[in-house]
Amino acid sequence: MPVATSTALLIAAGVAAVGTGAAIVQGEQQRKSAKKGFRAQEEAQRRGLAQQRSAERTAGQRERAANRRQPNIGSILSNAFSSSGGINSTFLTGSRPGGTPLGQSSTLG
Repeated sequence: MPVATSTALLIAAGVAAVGTGAAIVQGEQQRKSAKKGFRAQEEAQRRGLAQQRSAERTAGQRERAANRRQPNIGSILSNAFSSSGGINSTFLTGSRPGGTPLGQSSTLG
């Protein structure tokens, strides 16, 4: 019996060693997989930040372009006051006191 018991113990030890070896291999695979996933996440985050910076840059450029296109209101009012009739000359009713009623002859027709 002692030989059978020692053989059984050796087999059990071998199975345990194989099980431990498999657990170590599986742990290494999980570690590598986690590391690969972490790298992919970092790369995705870098790309997202780059896209965000690009969008902010584009929005800033559009805003600056829109600010350049605003009309010069001071110049428009200055020209309206300096032309004959003052600012009222831009109205359809004319610049005369009381105005020209719509539907009557005027310079527009």
